[in-house]
Amino acid sequence: MLSKLLKYELKSTARIFLPLYVTLLIVATINGLFINSEIFNAQGLLMMIFGALLIALFVITVIVLIQRFSKNLLGDEGYLMFTLPVKSSSILISKYLVTILWTVLSGFVSVIAFLLIILISSCISGGINISEYMQILSEFMKTIFSSEYLSSATNIMLVIFISYSTFVFTVYLALSMGQLPAFNKHRNLASIASFIGINIIFSFIKNAIIMMLVKAHVENMQIYGLSGMIGNFRTFMNIILLIGLFFGTRFILDKKLNLE
Repeated sequence: MLSKLLKYELKSTARIFLPLYVTLLIVATINGLFINSEIFNAQGLLMMIFGALLIALFVITVIVLIQRFSKNLLGDEGYLMFTLPVKSSSILISKYLVTILWTVLSGFVSVIAFLLIILISSCISGGINISEYMQILSEFMKTIFSSEYLSSATNIMLVIFISYSTFVFTVYLALSMGQLPAFNKHRNLASIASFIGINIIFSFIKNAIIMMLVKAHVENMQIYGLSGMIGNFRTFMNIILLIGLFFGTRFILDKKLNLE
């Protein structure tokens, strides 16, 4: 059933993202063709359009994240979704995985768009040919994935992944809390307040614990490796929060959801 949910979610969101990706790559290609042009107004306008599309790409990703969850589970469609022979956890996971997929694809397409501008403009100006460009890119990728940098790159990507996942499920829980019977008259306001409240409370708890750990290490003169310990602790706390957000959202959807 999870595969069917993923297929349905992908089909519903692809009609939004795929045209945006195609548009971004077309604009990137045009930018590459005209970036060395002497027509200054054309350069400025094309770069403004390209920048606006990049911003729109990631803003739309967040909007779709909110809209799909709210409309599909907390709106009129919720009556249908929760009559399906599937657990709410499977519905949550399907929406989360599709959100992660489009976010990664958006980042990948953005990088491709930038490389496309550089490649086309370099080829037109004669400063570099395609073979040289691909060789430089290949050497760059080898450097990034070498043993010296791979560990650091992996850690950074893991931190970003956990942080973004935490953000996604914070949105899910906040939207779900806004649907509680106590907030019938102010659902949107309750969702916004819940999102802010969750972040403030968790940040306060996390920072308080970090301060205690730092104080204990300083008093014991254990300064070496302190920054690494703090980073690992933040990641650990985000994982704990992520688990709590998931089960909190599932609990509301299963036991407290009010679709009226």
